[in-house]
Amino acid sequence: MEVDKYKGGVIFKWLNKNEIYNKYNGKGKPQNLQSYIDKLHTGYIATRSGVDKGIDTHGLFGNILDTEEVEMLELETIKNYIQSVSNKNIDIFKTVISLKEEDALQYGYMNKKAWKDLLQERIFEISKAFKIPLNDMEWVAAFHAKKGRPHCHLIIWNKSQDLSVRRKPYIFFNKVKTAIAKGVFKEELEAMYNIKDVSKEQVGKLSKEEFEKYKENVKKLYNNKDLMLRAVETDETENFLNKALENMKINETIYIVNNSDPKNFTEIIRKDDSKFEFKNIGEKAILYKDNTYFEAVTFLSKFSNLKVINTKEDLQDFLDKKQEEFEQIESELKEIMPSVFNTPIISNDIKEENIEQIINKIAKLEKISNSYQRGFIYQYQEPKAKRIINEISLLLLNSNDDCKNKFTTYIDTCVKIDKVLQKINTYKDYEKSKNTARYEMLKKIGNQLLKFIKETKTEEYARKKQEWLERKEYWNQRNQEFQEAKGEFEARQELYEKQLQEINIRNLIQDAYKMLSEENIAKFQKYKRATKTFGDLSKREIKELMRKNKDAGIDWYHEM
Repeated sequence: MEVDKYKGGVIFKWLNKNEIYNKYNGKGKPQNLQSYIDKLHTGYIATRSGVDKGIDTHGLFGNILDTEEVEMLELETIKNYIQSVSNKNIDIFKTVISLKEEDALQYGYMNKKAWKDLLQERIFEISKAFKIPLNDMEWVAAFHAKKGRPHCHLIIWNKSQDLSVRRKPYIFFNKVKTAIAKGVFKEELEAMYNIKDVSKEQVGKLSKEEFEKYKENVKKLYNNKDLMLRAVETDETENFLNKALENMKINETIYIVNNSDPKNFTEIIRKDDSKFEFKNIGEKAILYKDNTYFEAVTFLSKFSNLKVINTKEDLQDFLDKKQEEFEQIESELKEIMPSVFNTPIISNDIKEENIEQIINKIAKLEKISNSYQRGFIYQYQEPKAKRIINEISLLLLNSNDDCKNKFTTYIDTCVKIDKVLQKINTYKDYEKSKNTARYEMLKKIGNQLLKFIKETKTEEYARKKQEWLERKEYWNQRNQEFQEAKGEFEARQELYEKQLQEINIRNLIQDAYKMLSEENIAKFQKYKRATKTFGDLSKREIKELMRKNKDAGIDWYHEM
């Protein structure tokens, strides 16, 4: 049985349905307690482990207080505002939307920006599902990169809710799921709509008599050379398939495969002189389920270099060989171009005290380096400056567990490579290998740090800072009235400069994590290559092989 890849693709949960219904049944919590719970929930989704904050100080985005720049608001401001809304007895809907991990990775929904774009694009349909007029709806959301089930928390309310109406609210779950699916599976839906539209257009041209004939002939479409019902150009594929069918014997099974995407292929069985059974197999076959001649032709037309395979054993050999080829290509790409592979999201559990220390040490570095008189490259710095750069690099690494683990993994992999290459024979060799790898990575992070400092001193940084300040001013104008009512407006102004510094440091930690991830991908592939090449050889044999390879233009020893 073929698996439906879209089943369970979008899951929607209403977390506090009972909470709201109890309120209407007279069994709800006191309003001041309920509003405090809503405030705590907002803080939880904004800061919990796995939330994608990006370069911001919290993970929330959305539309409240007449602005879509929710990222620019202080978390306390958002929490207090939602508490004030809840205190008015307005229903606060707390929900979760989740995707399968493979779908989130395939379609790019593993970060805050992608979810923000998706929700903003589908917000009108979502408002209809909640039965809230779009102009009256306010919402905040946060994306959590949970392993196995990435999800987005969504909090929604009607700021103009008519409190005189005592009717339990209801959310149309399927409408929410449909709205999200339209955004996530946009390309597949477009392909399906294209096929549907072409079919409707062709059928619409038929008279009633012709239509009856069409219904009969569609079952024998592989023999019908006159009916041209296509969503794509299929002449070449038809000719190839017809030739393959002519040579088939009764009860024979063949497989039409391709070189570019071998996991998608068509199985054909000849039942008798005039009847064939078609079955399209693979992830892309989900759009071609009718298993007719036409569907097989349309499906196979997506691929090039078609080939006939006559037995199941030969098919498996072909698939195994192609898989091995793809893995080899992927391994080589990972080693030389690790940045093209997906880098996991860093968890945003960053030690706040480290940020303050990093800011102070960067100020100290500027004094010791005489305002970077020797430039912004690590190897040209004075020993004192290098020492402070290393201290900052270690603070960056220790600010986040993900960074620290990647750093440790990198060193361990470098040591494993040296063991395979027979460079480690004593404890002294082991320590040397470990320290070399450690210095190598600290040097890379140091150069990344210096590049970051250089950028903060350029005109581009000044432009970005001005842009940020303008956005801040815009927010101030839109929200001054609300903030002044809370007595917080003046206090907020003092936080902006420090907030900008913190955002930059968080961004630097994210960049360091990305570099560590890419270096680990590349180093691990080198380790696999070294193991495969030298794994069972003695030290003398390894040296001899290296010497021969060097004569052939491959310097394995120094390359590693």
